Amino acid sequence: MSSVAAPRMLTRIDCLTHLEGAETGLLMYSAHCLPRGQPILLHLFGSSLHIALSRDIDRNAIREGNVVAVEIDDASLSSPATWSVTATGVVCETTGETDLPSDWETAGLCVLSLSLDQLVGYQLNISEPDAP
Repeated sequence: MSSVAAPRMLTRIDCLTHLEGAETGLLMYSAHCLPRGQPILLHLFGSSLHIALSRDIDRNAIREGNVVAVEIDDASLSSPATWSVTATGVVCETTGETDLPSDWETAGLCVLSLSLDQLVGYQLNISEPDAP
């Protein structure tokens, strides 16, 4: 039987390292008082996380000034460690000085920005069972 260690809280630097390598995540928000999740593309830019989503998303639920959360994780079965990072904050429109991936611009995606003031992450280590 595999053994699992207690989850370890990640440092801010660990969280940023994981965000830097991520290309997709889950945007969590509230629409009509119900929790919703939307797969998104993401791109770390300085102290902000840029999120790209379909233009047909409920823009009343995700508009400038609303609080949202973005979660990324790696639950790979081939790795002995799994991790999860969540950024929570107020979403805002991106401005023209950002360095967005070129395929985002050509795809006509809606791009928003999330400040990385609130980051929390955890890592869970799973060890292989001892051989008999």
